[in-house]
Amino acid sequence: TSVTIPNSMTSIGNFAFSNCTSLATITSLAQSAPSVETTSFNNVAATTITVPVGSTQSYKDEGDGTTYGGLEIIEA
Repeated sequence: TSVTIPNSMTSIGNFAFSNCTSLATITSLAQSAPSVETTSFNNVAATTITVPVGSTQSYKDEGDGTTYGGLEIIEA
């Protein structure tokens, strides 16, 4: 299963995708990272989020400085 976060998304709430154990692919089209909670992606199969080229720092800033909601950030 996959999810694509649209460019218009401004926030991802607590437990939004938690326990979606079949969620294997997460892609964001948002150049500016939506706000995210540490629990937004708890217990999902995915370990990465694919983001637009040039937006990694925005996702790190919104996340914990290294990851975004516990997911490794990959540009594509």
